[in-house]
Amino acid sequence: PANFEKHMRYLRDHYEILRLDVPIESWFKNQSKDAVIVTFDDGYYDFLQNAVPIMEKYDIPATVFVSTGNIDSQYENWTDSILRAVFSDAKQRDSYTFETEYYRGKFPTGNWEEKYKFYKMIRELFIVSSAARRKQYEQQLLEWAGLTMEGRRSRKIMTTKELLEISARKEISIGAHTVTHCSLKHQEVSEQQYEIRESKRILEEITGQEVKLFAYPFGTQNHYSDVT
Repeated sequence: PANFEKHMRYLRDHYEILRLDVPIESWFKNQSKDAVIVTFDDGYYDFLQNAVPIMEKYDIPATVFVSTGNIDSQYENWTDSILRAVFSDAKQRDSYTFETEYYRGKFPTGNWEEKYKFYKMIRELFIVSSAARRKQYEQQLLEWAGLTMEGRRSRKIMTTKELLEISARKEISIGAHTVTHCSLKHQEVSEQQYEIRESKRILEEITGQEVKLFAYPFGTQNHYSDVT
């Protein structure tokens, strides 16, 4: 938070800070300074806990893009679960055995370098998998690591109550970010439609406000297609 506050103070002092939830034409009214827009992905609890007070202190608007699948749950997003599982020392393992359509065999995890190589591999596996497959792999991986599905408080997604709280703040806008934080390009068309529409619907149901903004999970061209 202290480092984040330095960033926000610097942006306030050197840039025009614009809102993402206003018509684009309004961005160009003041061209005397370079401009920035502040956004956050996923909708973690620590956004409310740590970022919001600092942004309010410096009067900085922001948009938070929320993945809705773990709202009011005890779980982390799978992107955090696999990090927690692979690099945790809760139950040190020397290898992990895979039996999937993509990978088969025993993969070493005895030291940091092996864990990092393994992490990169399973991250790619999760990215190309369906939501159901990801959940299955996630449960297996956490069990292997001696961990439960229950996530860390700071890495959990905000609750309905917390989302309502931030939606009432005039300087914060809320956007959708899919349900399961998936790589849309690798999902079937029907799954893409569900991920996009359902995340929007859930947020509108919670906040009572129209959700007009959307951010692609992962954010690069490798993760969305013309179909998306």
